[in-house]
Formats: sequence, structure tokens, C-alpha cells
Amino acid sequence: MDLFLFIIGSLLLVAGVVASFMPFRWTAAIVWLGLYLSHLSKMIYIPRSQLLFWAAAAILTVGINTLLPRDISRRQHGLAYIAAGSIAGIFIAIMLSGDKIIPGSIVGAIIGAIAYSRTPQGRFLRFPSTVFINHLAAKGLPTVVAQSIAGIALASYIAQHLILSSINQ
Repeated sequence: MDLFLFIIGSLLLVAGVVASFMPFRWTAAIVWLGLYLSHLSKMIYIPRSQLLFWAAAAILTVGINTLLPRDISRRQHGLAYIAAGSIAGIFIAIMLSGDKIIPGSIVGAIIGAIAYSRTPQGRFLRFPSTVFINHLAAKGLPTVVAQSIAGIALASYIAQHLILSSINQ
């Protein structure tokens, strides 16, 4: 049963990461559910306070996405740049120190948005401007929350299995 929960949880985590490249409202909830199922499988350990924090963050993110006007929430402008930057920031953070996942995701998303604003399609963002900040908030917040949850699951899995493998040697 534990293996089944872990597989389903991992699939939801991957699906959420993939969904963060698209304008999908429920991305953060999907990733959180993957984190929770992975935690229930006992393959990763996440403290209860962290689970509750990320549940609240996912609920707030979905709520904010629901309140956004439909034309803004469905726009895909720069989402791939923001999501890719966020993933890069998380991987750099995991390599440097596992406790810097959230700042790594934020910095990566900002760099991705700046990179998009330098493309011909992203010229309308005019970095730094209020249009840029609004766009980053609307697209970056859901991406950062979803990617951070997935990054914490990955870092927890890596840390737990590195500790177990070093104990077994």
C-alpha cells in the first residue's frame, strides 16, 4: 500500500509540475495532494506544520486564481519562462542547501519573467513596471507555490534516502 501511495503521489507531483507550464487553476492543489500522499506512504517525511502551511498556501493560490478575471487567468504569456526559471532555481537551491527552496523558486521565477520580458512577445511587460509586477504576481505566485511544494518533496526524498543509505553502509 505504501508503494502504491508513493507512486500515485509522485505522479501527482510530476503532473503538477507539468501543469505549472500551463494556465491551470488547480496546479497547487494537485501538487499538494501529491506531497500528502507521498508523506502518507512513509517514503518521505514532512512535518505536520509544513503540510498545513502548504495546504493553506495551495488553497490561497487556487482561491486567488479563481478570483482573477478569466482572460488573465487563462493567459499563457511567459508562463513557460517563469516555470522553467522556478525549476532551475529549485535545483540550484537543492544542490546548494535544501532549506533555500522557496527563495530559489522565487528568484528563478523572477529571472524567468525578466527573460520573457526581453523577448519580442514579452515586450509589453516593460521590466520594471507595474504591468511586469502584476503579471509576475498573477503567473509567478501559483508557479512558485506549486514548484516549491514539489521541490520540498524532492529534497525530502533525497535527504531521507541519503541518510538511510549512509546508515546502511
